Amino acid sequence: MSWGFVVPWLLATGRVAGFLLALPALGGPRVPAAASAGLSLFVAASAPLESVGGLEASSFAALLLKELAVGLFLGWGVALAFVAVQVGGQVAELTLGLGSGQLVDPVHGHESTVLARLWSTLALVAYFATDTHHQALRLLGLSFDCLRPDQLPSLVPFVEAGFELFAASFLAGVQVAAPFVAASMAVETALALGARAAPQVNVFLVSLPLKVGLALVLVGAFLPHTLGGVTAIWDRTLAGVGAVLRRWP
Repeated sequence: MSWGFVVPWLLATGRVAGFLLALPALGGPRVPAAASAGLSLFVAASAPLESVGGLEASSFAALLLKELAVGLFLGWGVALAFVAVQVGGQVAELTLGLGSGQLVDPVHGHESTVLARLWSTLALVAYFATDTHHQALRLLGLSFDCLRPDQLPSLVPFVEAGFELFAASFLAGVQVAAPFVAASMAVETALALGARAAPQVNVFLVSLPLKVGLALVLVGAFLPHTLGGVTAIWDRTLAGVGAVLRRWP
């Protein structure tokens, strides 16, 4: 094996390792480090690589850090879909009174509220059921066509794309929670009118069980639509990351 292939392979391994480190389910802290390292080596070997020669140690270290940063950025961009789902779940819970319970999130490994955990599990199911993890790996392969390992790009596209992807993910999360927010506003309006009509009724005592009961009904009724919304978030996120890749010089 010639050094002309080993150098780009090691650089590509850095990008793949960073990508898998931030990518849910295929990497992250819940996946053994040995498994992530082995998968990074095998995936990098299948990348379209060109021979690179004449690199000094300092240049190689700079390119390796750049590759790790590119991989982390791409993995973070894909993982923003999970963030959007969690934002939607937390917004819905805050408006419907379901935000008191705390459970362990199976995706990220930290505590989250009940509805956010349910929606994160739905996002994980959609992630594998729709072959989104394969599409994420295809985006990683596309990145080698758009940005070769021996190139040092400007940081401006990274920063601009990061703001765009984050804003889009937050908006997608709010859109998923919109039906629950609208239902909560309707309940609050009805309770306010009821308090004016019957001042002797303790509105605060009635509102909590009413909102929790309505929340449980809405979660069950909107579950198929929520799954469709989660799938749409995945499609939109991957399309956004792909558009960012195609804009790179």
